Amino acid sequence: MNSTPRGLAVIFNYDNIPDEEKREGSQIDVENLQELCKQLGFKVETYQDLNKQDTLDTLDLVGKNPVMLKGDMLMVFMMSHGDENYIKCSDGLNLDIDKILRKFTCIELKGKPKFIAFQACRGHEHDVGVTRIPQTDAKPIKPIRTQTKDPSWRDMVIAFSTVPGFVAYRDKFNGSWFIESLVKVFMNSACDKDLLLLLRDVSDVMDNIPHTLGFKQSFEFLIRSFKKALYFNPGLPKINNHLEKGSYNLQKIETGSAVACLQYDEKKIVTGLWNGSIHIYNKKTLKLEHVIKAHTDKVWCLQFDNNILLSGSEDKHLKIWRFNGNYELLNTLKLDNAVFSLKCNFKGILVTGTWKDKLSVWRMKSLTDITLNKVLHSVGIYHCIDFDEAHIVNVCNHDIQVWSTKSLELQKTMTGHTYGVCSLQLKNNLVVSGSADKSVRIWDIETGQGLIKLEGHNHWINCVRFDATRIVSASGDGTIKIWDLEAALDTNNASDAVCIRTLEEHTGSVNCFQFDETQIISGGSIDETILIWNFQATQ
Repeated sequence: MNSTPRGLAVIFNYDNIPDEEKREGSQIDVENLQELCKQLGFKVETYQDLNKQDTLDTLDLVGKNPVMLKGDMLMVFMMSHGDENYIKCSDGLNLDIDKILRKFTCIELKGKPKFIAFQACRGHEHDVGVTRIPQTDAKPIKPIRTQTKDPSWRDMVIAFSTVPGFVAYRDKFNGSWFIESLVKVFMNSACDKDLLLLLRDVSDVMDNIPHTLGFKQSFEFLIRSFKKALYFNPGLPKINNHLEKGSYNLQKIETGSAVACLQYDEKKIVTGLWNGSIHIYNKKTLKLEHVIKAHTDKVWCLQFDNNILLSGSEDKHLKIWRFNGNYELLNTLKLDNAVFSLKCNFKGILVTGTWKDKLSVWRMKSLTDITLNKVLHSVGIYHCIDFDEAHIVNVCNHDIQVWSTKSLELQKTMTGHTYGVCSLQLKNNLVVSGSADKSVRIWDIETGQGLIKLEGHNHWINCVRFDATRIVSASGDGTIKIWDLEAALDTNNASDAVCIRTLEEHTGSVNCFQFDETQIISGGSIDETILIWNFQATQ
């Protein structure tokens, strides 16, 4: 394949289904697949919790998608509860697998290879002797076995997460066994193996997944007139090892003031400085394009989405800006104390943390109509907050508090750090935190239990972030460490085995950073610089 993009990858995920358990861990599958398909060169479209009719309508449009006019291949991933012959949609209705597959026999997709993968149970059987089972995607209905026969199906590989009659296992931290294994194999070997060899390797990986209760899972794939070897990236280097093993070139921006916070996207790098200004740099040229004299004191936090920018400062103000050629001030909120943290979902909720005693939740009817919903009092310095649809997490001295996003009631307090927590991030069911006690900790937000403690920094940890495969932490010791998340969740591994790389280029404390698969952009305090680490994959 040599088209750009390679083709279209469509991800359907069904989390919230009437009378079914929420599919915890499925969002990890979504993120892993999105990153995999992006790395393979596909245009990615993701659909969440569609009802049956919307799913069918969306499938009807796949072959007519402009990407497929020139793209070489189609990949479709469907993840839900189910049984051997159907998956469940968000309205609780069954959607026959046969009906799904027939959508890919249209004339527009003729001659193009198609890979369709289903992550769902196909029955209810478990290994003999099991007395306690993990979460599954099964529904307790007697399986009805049918066999699809249609000679018009060509150029198609269909993969099922498990064999007929059996459940498919899913872990709330790592995602489903099948998708986790598929992503791991494709990430490591898509450079030099064809699709069918990759799927055989997936089978080997799944055979060796350890479980304390002895569970096993086998997947299967069917071939429909798929007669040629299909390579995703022939001759290209292995992917997904840039940060861990790749070499890097380093670029530097001199800011003239200590960097307290930053965020970047494909076009720009936005930084908040101790001198009260916000600098916006062109991400490609690194040229300074805009200087906003935003505040009269340190800019501790910021967040942007497209052309909207929010900033919080030591001067006790939160400001909202809109870019329209230049940055226009839309709104100013006066708070009681220094604004150390903010998080906005741009869907009606804004959360702010201020010095010493206030975690505030705001209603946002619009960017100019923002009213205080509730102040959640506590004791601590709110350097960091995060939230999703279910939980709000914040720092209370050396503890982490968990609140309900809906009721705004305190649910639990997670204890374990011995000094103040300086940074945290919430994603799916995990919270990762960094502390002045020099440790990184991983927490299960549902149980409130600390899962693992990682040590290796020689000073407090200012910033910590994680994705589906790794944790990155930045410290007052001037270093950035990259940790293997999967290895970290294995309690048998020591911290030095989990830390896979240490970066040492800053000459002072590293205050903040953001990262993706190929890049880390970090900001320091004393050295008043932004470093751009551009990683290349190893051969």
